[in-house]
Amino acid sequence: QPGRTCYHLVFYIGHGAGRNDPGVYKVYDPDGNLILTWSYQIVRVWEVPADELIDTGRPFVMVLVGLSKITDPLRQLPAVLEIINTVEDPVTRERLKTVFYACIESEEIIDVLKELIKEKDEYDLDTAGIRWILKEHDERVVQKLRAEYAEEIAQLKQQAEQTRAQLEQQAEQRQRETLCTNIITVLQSRFAADDTTYAIIRRLLATETDPERLQALFNAGVTIGSLADFQNMVVSPQANGSV
Repeated sequence: QPGRTCYHLVFYIGHGAGRNDPGVYKVYDPDGNLILTWSYQIVRVWEVPADELIDTGRPFVMVLVGLSKITDPLRQLPAVLEIINTVEDPVTRERLKTVFYACIESEEIIDVLKELIKEKDEYDLDTAGIRWILKEHDERVVQKLRAEYAEEIAQLKQQAEQTRAQLEQQAEQRQRETLCTNIITVLQSRFAADDTTYAIIRRLLATETDPERLQALFNAGVTIGSLADFQNMVVSPQANGSV
C-alpha cells in the first residue's frame, strides 16, 4: 500500500543454504532494462552464532540453536535448556526439547548431551523422546523423526510456497504499476492533454494484467502519432495495429 514500508526476510536453515544469495532481486524488461529491484534481509541460521539466539530468551527460538553455530556446548546447551524449561506446559516443553535435539547432527554435541544426562539430569532430559535420539542417533532414527514430523514439515513447505507465490504476485504488481507510470510519463512528454484525459488512460491501463502487453503499449507510446490513437489502441488491441 502507498506510504507503507514492507520488510522482507528470507531464512536459510540447511548448512550452506543461501550462500550465494546477495539479498537483491531484479526484474528486467524484454529489452534488458532494469524495471524493478528490491532488497531483502537474509538470515542464514547455520551462520548465526548460537549465543545470538540464546540471548533472545524465547523458548520457541531455542529449537533453532541446534541448527546454528554452537561453539561452546558445555555452556550453551544448559542455557538453551534453562530457557525451554520456562515453558509451563509439560507436553510443549518436552516437544521443544525433542525437536531441538533432533536438529543436532554434531557427534561432539551429542556427547555433551549424554554427559548432561549421565552426570545430573537437572534439565529433565531423561525423556522417552530424547533417550531414543541419543541411543539411536543414526540415519534410521533421523528418518523416523522426519516421518513423525512429516505434517509439520509439509506445513512449513506449504507456507514457504505461499510466501513465494505472494512475493511473485507483489513483484508482478509492482512491474505493472511501474510500466503504467512509465507509459503515462512518455505520453505526457509527447502530447498535451488535460488531467481528465490522462486519468482515463491511467484507469484503462490499470485494467491490464499482462506485463507483456503493457510493455508493448509503452513501446507504442514512444512512436504513436496521436493520443487518440493510443487510447483506441488501449481499448481495442486491433486498432492501429495489434499490440
